[in-house]
Amino acid sequence: MEDIAILEQAQMDRATVVLARAFSPDPMFTWIYPDPEKRSRSLGRFLRVPLEFGRRYGRVTQAHDGMAVAIWLPPGRTMTVGGLVRSGVLAVPFQVGF
Repeated sequence: MEDIAILEQAQMDRATVVLARAFSPDPMFTWIYPDPEKRSRSLGRFLRVPLEFGRRYGRVTQAHDGMAVAIWLPPGRTMTVGGLVRSGVLAVPFQVGF
């Protein structure tokens, strides 16, 4: 059994791909991005924000070299606009479209 560990910066790309694959069939994302290829690209950019937020303000754990990922926020911590801005949310519309 593999140990669960903190996600390192070097594993962010793989973790982003894992999350994009996991959320790709979600009905909301299939409606927003009906083209599967564009959905995959866009979700990768979009889902990197919560990963970065988790690394900054909580904890992101991984197993199997980033192939399993969990984002944890401590009790009382919520996602804030300021934290999302610092985590890159403002760049997303310019990367995936408005």
